[in-house]
Amino acid sequence: MQTKLTVIVDNIPQEPLHGEWGLSILAAHRGSSILIDAGASGLFAENMRALGLSIRDVDCAMLSHAHYDHANGMVRFFQENATAKFYLRESAQENCYARYLIFRKYIGLSRHVLTDYKDRIVHVSGDYLLSDGAYLIGHKTPGLSQIGKRERMYQKTPRGLVPDDFSHEQSLVLETDKGLWRREHALQLVDNVKKAIDELNTFVVGNDNFGKGISTSQDGRRCLCWLDGDGNFHEDKEAYEFI
Repeated sequence: MQTKLTVIVDNIPQEPLHGEWGLSILAAHRGSSILIDAGASGLFAENMRALGLSIRDVDCAMLSHAHYDHANGMVRFFQENATAKFYLRESAQENCYARYLIFRKYIGLSRHVLTDYKDRIVHVSGDYLLSDGAYLIGHKTPGLSQIGKRERMYQKTPRGLVPDDFSHEQSLVLETDKGLWRREHALQLVDNVKKAIDELNTFVVGNDNFGKGISTSQDGRRCLCWLDGDGNFHEDKEAYEFI
C-alpha cells in the first residue's frame, strides 16, 4: 500500500494554504492517518480544510519535539478530534526555554495542555510501535546537550536551567515498499535545498560577474563576456588579461 505524505503547514505557503513558523505533516500509511506535529497555532486545521481533509479522520498524532512551533496546535486538534491519541516522548514536559545572557523565553508546549488533556496524551519510551509499520524512535545520539548549549536552548529543572539534551525528541519511522522513511530525512532534504538556494542568492546578489563567461582573443588574452536581456553579446575588453 502506498505511503503518502502531505505537508499541512510550514513556513513556505502555497495557495490555497497559509504558512507560519511551524510544521505539520499528515501521513497516510497502511490504512492509518497519522498527524506529525500540529504547527504553531490552529492554522493546520484551516489548511486541512482547504485541502479537503478532516481532522476527525486522523487516527493518531505524534509530536516530534516539545517546542511551540510544532506543538501549539495540539489544543485545536483535541477540540476537533474527540478520540485520537497524541503520542509524546516520556520526557516531554512544559519546560523548554531559549536563553540569551540574562534573558529567557518560554518556547515549550502550551501551558496546561499535559494536564487538561492527560486522557488523550500518551507518553512513550524506547522504540514504540505506533501502528502497522509505523514506529516512534527516540534519540540515541550521545552528547546532544552540547548542541542545546550552542543553540541557547534549555530545559527548566529543579537545579535551574540546564542545556537541552533533546530527550523530548522522537522520529516517526515508516516501513514502505522502498524501505524505511524517516521524518528527519525529508526535513534534512528540505533544509539542504533551502541552504543551497540561500547560498546561490547570496552569490548572485554579491557577485557582479554572475552569469558571465570567458572570451579569449587571438593573441591569447581573455576577458569576461555575457549576453544582455535582449540577447546582445558584450565583452569587457578593458579587462583583458594574458593567460
